[in-house]
Parts: sequence; structure tokens; C-alpha cells
Amino acid sequence: MRVLLASMGFTIDFIARRIARGDRVSRVVAVGLKLLEDPGSWDRVENAYRILEHYLKSSQIRGELRSIEYSPQWPTEKLLGQSKRLLDEMLGLLEVQTAGDCGLEVYLAGGPRILVTSMAVTAFAAALDPYKGRSICITSSGEGFEAWAEVRPRLLIELATMDEDDRRLLFLLRDTEGDVLEVRRRTGWPRSTLYKRLEELRERGLVERGDKRGVWKVHPLVDELL
Repeated sequence: MRVLLASMGFTIDFIARRIARGDRVSRVVAVGLKLLEDPGSWDRVENAYRILEHYLKSSQIRGELRSIEYSPQWPTEKLLGQSKRLLDEMLGLLEVQTAGDCGLEVYLAGGPRILVTSMAVTAFAAALDPYKGRSICITSSGEGFEAWAEVRPRLLIELATMDEDDRRLLFLLRDTEGDVLEVRRRTGWPRSTLYKRLEELRERGLVERGDKRGVWKVHPLVDELL
């Protein structure tokens, strides 16, 4: 079960479509942009949320509406700061901390582009922290067509910062279908060294144990990025 932190504009279409897709969520926190120069726009967001609230109750999902204030005269950092505080609050929820990988899904669709961008940047930055990053995934949904993509920024960061030996090990696991004996033969590494590296990569979410003894696999999401 995930907590969904979702950008929201004047309709519920995107959030409703995400919930209907599956991947059960326990709570939806809808985030709207409160434009200080146009108070009426926030009224439209609230009206849309009231419709969403009925939908969530019928699906037995908790929901709440939060706002991020914005004025064109403000520096961008002020918008990012609000996004960061909200994200930190969500990461502190017990249900997120106990959910493991991707306990908090930052769902970016259907909201003002400046809100979507600020939340994406903030979520990616938070993923630089290995503990916070494990809980975050970012989902983007297409407009006008059924398409969506999920990104786990922590995995991108891990791949970008790993050393050459770890990178070589990932490619060898893929090439040998995870046969540890064959990996040892090709690298010449002692058994203790190889298994120490495998355990470290497993803790970082990059590899996992296979179904058979002596077999380790590259995590499917990582394999797509290699």
C-alpha cells in the first residue's frame, strides 16, 4: 500500500485514473497551487477536490487537500521550499516508512506545470538521501492518452555513483544469467569479496537473490537502465 502525493488542477480525472489503474494506495494527498494573485482559481481546485473526496470515500481511501502558495514575484526557491517541507512531512509518515520501496509515490499529472516541475525537482533531490530515496518513486501520466511512466530516482543515482567494479558485476550477472560460479571464474575475485559486493548491491536495491542457490539477479528495474 502506498501513499499518493498527487498534483491536482481543476479536475479529478488524472488522480481517478491513477487509482483505477491498480497498485493500491492507502492515502491520497492532493496538492494544488494557490495563486495569490487569483484567489478564484483556488476555489476551483477546492470544488474539484470535493468531487474527488466522494470518490476516495467510496474506494475506502483516506484523502486530504493541501496547498502550495505561489506568486510570480517570488523566487523559485520559495516554491521549492514549500514542496520540500510537504515532501519531508509525507516521508515521516509511519505508513510510508514501513512500506519499504516506493512507499511514497509522487504522482505528477493534471496540475499547473510550475507545481509539477517543483515537486519533481524536490522529489529527485530528496532521493539523494539514501534513506529517504528508498521510499520515493515519481510517476508521470500523459494528457489526452492512456500512458504513464514510473521512475525511481534513487536507482538512477545509485547507477550514476557506483564504481567500475560494481558496474562490471551488474553486467556479468546479466550476461551469465546470475551464475555466481561463472562470475567468480571471470573476475577471479575470492568468494568472500564477491558475496560482500553482492550483499552491498542488494542493500542498495540493485540486485536480488535468484530462485536457485548460487544465482543472483539484477533488479528488473535496474536491468532496464543498464
